[in-house]
Amino acid sequence: MEPVDGAAGAMTPEALPEQTPRYPAWARWLLAVAAVLALAALQAFRQRGVHAWDTIWAEDGPIFYQGTRSLGSLFHTYSGYLELVPRTLGWIVNRVPVDQVSRAITVTAALTTALCGLAVYAFSGTLVRSPWLRVVLGVSVAVLPAALYENLNSITNVIWPLLFANFWALLAVPTNRRRSVLGATVCVLSALSSVLALLYLPVTALLAWKRRDRESRIVFVAFFVAAAVQGLFVLTANDQSPKGTTHPADLLPIYSVRVLGSGFLGEDWLGRAWNHLGFGVGAIAGAAAVVGVGLLLWRTRGTRRCLGALAIGQSVFTYAIAIALRGSDGFKLIPDDFVPTGARFATVALWLLLSGVAILLTGARLPAVVRQVCIVLFVAWFAVLAVHDFRGVNSRSDGPSWAAGVAAAHASCRDAPPGRVVEVPISPPGWSIRLTCSRTA
Repeated sequence: MEPVDGAAGAMTPEALPEQTPRYPAWARWLLAVAAVLALAALQAFRQRGVHAWDTIWAEDGPIFYQGTRSLGSLFHTYSGYLELVPRTLGWIVNRVPVDQVSRAITVTAALTTALCGLAVYAFSGTLVRSPWLRVVLGVSVAVLPAALYENLNSITNVIWPLLFANFWALLAVPTNRRRSVLGATVCVLSALSSVLALLYLPVTALLAWKRRDRESRIVFVAFFVAAAVQGLFVLTANDQSPKGTTHPADLLPIYSVRVLGSGFLGEDWLGRAWNHLGFGVGAIAGAAAVVGVGLLLWRTRGTRRCLGALAIGQSVFTYAIAIALRGSDGFKLIPDDFVPTGARFATVALWLLLSGVAILLTGARLPAVVRQVCIVLFVAWFAVLAVHDFRGVNSRSDGPSWAAGVAAAHASCRDAPPGRVVEVPISPPGWSIRLTCSRTA
């Protein structure tokens, strides 16, 4: 049975020693590259209907592709905050021919998400000893059922796996300068890409108070500085995006269905259960979560108990604030008609929830056999849900096809002047990319 961590001492690198690598450096690099490519490929093939690499999603087109043609556009705000990584990816996509834009978006978004998964796997090593639990955390960026609907293959939505990696970069105890620089880099990129990263400020302040080693300070200071910069952009941005009405009483029931329900049942089975039981699904999932997490908290001591609870609390806090800022009216669940609205918010909440459970499973004072059985059941059920919901329909499944749209634009420009503007439709309906005829040639 694993020794129990001291409440304060385990916050330091000495209390959480790094495991000796089993493989030489070149083999670890080879495995890392293979893992990133595999995760990226998995994301690209999850969408049914028109292929993900032949479709473009909403803001990916007019905002981050068309709106980031020069380096000077990298620091333009959208929706009231800075989105540096999506802007950077949009600038990269601008370097490819127009007919390859949808493929470039898919590749850059999928690779970025996969790198976030690899970072989570690496960061989680000092708190989650089971390699299987770490694999679940890492691959969840690509195969989590809820991620299919909005998160994958979209440069707009790479901010969500970045938030996940950001959280683990803060929790991880860097054991050398290389790890602290990696953690600081992830924190900076995340904080400069999503205003929701500012919700990590309380947990970061707590960790900075408890852990005062030099390597951890590099990560914390980098995050605080990047968060301050994002805060300045938020304060000075002219955000005119519409906001809905929020009813605080709606937040917990929505969380219980969209996050806890999806965590237990995945999206397909959740939709079927919702159509039969309504909010009863949330009540059952909530009760099961309270019992399960309560038992783990009871059996866990020291820092892992604190950090596991923090991760689960951060899941609820992040989801509730994100929904409240957008307006809970837009996320209300309709009886007998399950619609995965706001799946991107549920996804990051699920990642944080999985993190908390993995930490508690590692730290729980259980006989070795019981711990292994719990881990096997946890991993097996995650695998069942991931396989069952691997392929599905989302808002891009019906197209339109980017290749067909560019071909039609090229045909309409055949005898037109180079400066004529044509619109190429993208997903969802009503969105399009405006191109001059000179660019369709």
